[in-house]
Amino acid sequence: MKIHHLNCGSFCPLVPVLSEITHCHCLLIETKEGLVLIDTGMSKTHDNLVLKGYEKAAGVDYSRFSTAKENLIAKGFKVSDVRHILITHLDFDHAGGLLDFPEATLHIYQKEWESANKAGIHMLRYQKALWKNHKKVISYTDNGENWEGLNAIKPMEDIDDSILMIPLIGHTFGHAGFALNTDSDKWLFHVGDAYYNQLEFSGGIRSLPYKTLARLSAMDNTKRLENLERIKNLKNTEGLQVCNSHDPLDFEKFL
Repeated sequence: MKIHHLNCGSFCPLVPVLSEITHCHCLLIETKEGLVLIDTGMSKTHDNLVLKGYEKAAGVDYSRFSTAKENLIAKGFKVSDVRHILITHLDFDHAGGLLDFPEATLHIYQKEWESANKAGIHMLRYQKALWKNHKKVISYTDNGENWEGLNAIKPMEDIDDSILMIPLIGHTFGHAGFALNTDSDKWLFHVGDAYYNQLEFSGGIRSLPYKTLARLSAMDNTKRLENLERIKNLKNTEGLQVCNSHDPLDFEKFL
């Protein structure tokens, strides 16, 4: 398994103190089944007015990042080489690039798929235009497996069995992370938006803006806090690296 760490989105929210949130950390994985993407980051080509409003509010800087598609081409791959896309959740900064890979199979936690496709209080948060062209979507339910004390969904259909889906409900009702067995005894755990910045683990005044943002964007804050504590404990596990989607240090340590 070869893993490429991609920054597929850069933004600086209009709240100055949050200017450190500047990445959309996606993974491109070379497997025997073909290329696998974990999250797709943002899109640069769409005409969705709601999404354009979100991007303006988030201070998206299109000049500071390459889309998943652009990253692929720069590495000598073709769009058609991406066989599977694993999505932590369907917010625009994680699922925007789905538009560029309509032939890839989309793998997602069932609770997220159901939540995103029904009308309700969160209908503006989810933009179905991002995934409406996908021909094959596979959603997964809990199956009682265990990984490091967390629920794990395995195996996933047609996916290398060294990649596990780990439900991490909180940020959304169906948010999930993905654990990758990169070696016989080494793991990489991408937890998406289960936290925004490492400061959330240490506390103090500097952590307050991130904690506030995490609380405001959480669909189930009780579950979010429970999973945050579990992730905090996992960070001290030997042979296990944890990364998230938006902390620059979480991205840069892999470069």
